[in-house]
Amino acid sequence: MSKAVAGAVVAVALLVVAGFLTLADPFIYRGPLAEPFFEVDEAQGKAWLDSQIVIEIGGSFSEEEALGLLDIDPLVPLGEEDLVVEHIAEFPWPEWFPGANTRVTINPHRSRLFEPETSYTVSLKGESLTFETITVPRVVDAYVDSALHNDLKNVPTSSPIVLVFNEEVLWQDEYLDVEPSAQVTTTTEKSSGGGTQLSVIPRERWENFTAYTLTIREGVEDIHGYEGVEEFSLDFATWPRPGLAEMAPIGNDSPVDSAVRVEFERAVDRQTVEEALRVEPSASGNFEWENDWVLKWRPSELQYSTTYTVSVGGKAIGGDPLVRS
Repeated sequence: MSKAVAGAVVAVALLVVAGFLTLADPFIYRGPLAEPFFEVDEAQGKAWLDSQIVIEIGGSFSEEEALGLLDIDPLVPLGEEDLVVEHIAEFPWPEWFPGANTRVTINPHRSRLFEPETSYTVSLKGESLTFETITVPRVVDAYVDSALHNDLKNVPTSSPIVLVFNEEVLWQDEYLDVEPSAQVTTTTEKSSGGGTQLSVIPRERWENFTAYTLTIREGVEDIHGYEGVEEFSLDFATWPRPGLAEMAPIGNDSPVDSAVRVEFERAVDRQTVEEALRVEPSASGNFEWENDWVLKWRPSELQYSTTYTVSVGGKAIGGDPLVRS
């Protein structure tokens, strides 16, 4: 047999062997696909917001092809840096041989791709996994702690504002901003729902008829060390200074034994009102209270044909100074 014929036979044999191995390799040499994997927080048993996700699929795919096949619900926008593709095989074929598997790693640099408390499903060429993300601190409720009034648009100036977190937090005042600036103190206690209840208390009083904004900045930590990822803001307005709703008698020709009746817009501190009441020209008298809203001042003796002026001051219950009248 000539050298040319022998060479041709060898070449054909090699081609046959190579073809056989190429066709058989996906069934003989390809390793089993690993189960889809994501990182789990031990405390909550859920995925972190920056978890890596690893999925293996059969065949050799480029990053562009893998990205086109990938589906995440709800949608998570991915950039080039958020996806890494590796080709793996039991037999050392080039990566484009059909014997290779493709390992796709989502979020290799551990960016915060996912939203908290969200259920995600990741699908890639028949492989899929579902996971939930961890809970992080956030404010879920806010209200006025007051027996006088509980409307955030009409807040008593002595009343705390209560913010309720969805879980227990390690509170630090550095995460609280108050605008316009006000001196406040804070206390915390466990809420009925198992979270933390934060009370923001004015050291003296909020200013009357003022709009405030309380802001909780991101970064508040829970007892597991996880930080809140969203800012919370609450707008509220304080009620105006109280005044008089009605006062009588007014005008001329009042009997000398007339009692002065004063009705207030809000319940008042009786002692401060009695101390602040003035009569000109001076006259003595007695105080009679119908309730915390209505006062009668009954003079001991008034002079005929004399004009008297009565002015009223003091404080409302809660500490607001009355508009003097």
